[in-house]
Amino acid sequence: MGIIFEATRAGVRVPADLSVIGIDDHDFSEAMGLTTVRQRPDEQAELGTKMLLDELDGIAGSVRSTVAPHELIVRSTTAPPRRAGAATRTGAAPGAMTAGAAPGG
Repeated sequence: MGIIFEATRAGVRVPADLSVIGIDDHDFSEAMGLTTVRQRPDEQAELGTKMLLDELDGIAGSVRSTVAPHELIVRSTTAPPRRAGAATRTGAAPGAMTAGAAPGG
């Protein structure tokens, strides 16, 4: 949650200026309103084990891609994407640099 604190301290509004997302849906995520990705480690381990055993048994063949079980939990720290070219809090277009400024504003 340090990023939210530091962003706020620097005058960056979450989520108006900056969306923040966490991983693993820790207990504090809901209390803090943090958007997060909830993973399912037991299902991921089962999937990985099956893929390994298939490979050892000669079933798999070529490289394959698999999406591990997960769920996006949207809360108050994310906002919809801005339109391309929309002004940021500094008035510059996203990605534009101003004299003496770091990338992003």
